[in-house]
Amino acid sequence: MDFFLEGVEQTASGAIETANRLLELMRSDRVRVAGPRRSAGAASRVFSVLCERPIASVGDAAARLGVSMPTATRGIEALAGLGIVSEITGRQRSRIYAHDEYLAILTREPAV
Repeated sequence: MDFFLEGVEQTASGAIETANRLLELMRSDRVRVAGPRRSAGAASRVFSVLCERPIASVGDAAARLGVSMPTATRGIEALAGLGIVSEITGRQRSRIYAHDEYLAILTREPAV
């Protein structure tokens, strides 16, 4: 029984650690996104989509936010310029972008 409880405790601790890392990443990225750029508004809105789903296309972001494709594109491009997202398909159309550091935190092994 103790072995089982230790496993539950370790799993819970790992989940809390991951959640805290994600929260800190979102805070620091939000500060970077809010900088004095013309596209800061669009970038901030698209960033909110990526906080919920770390992988998205411009079309997904536009639909979820109820904004035009050009607005979503400006937001994604601003985030890419900041190094927050990167394009992962290598295509010219229907590109998909990922929040790399967010995904890295999710896939990182928790410290034991």
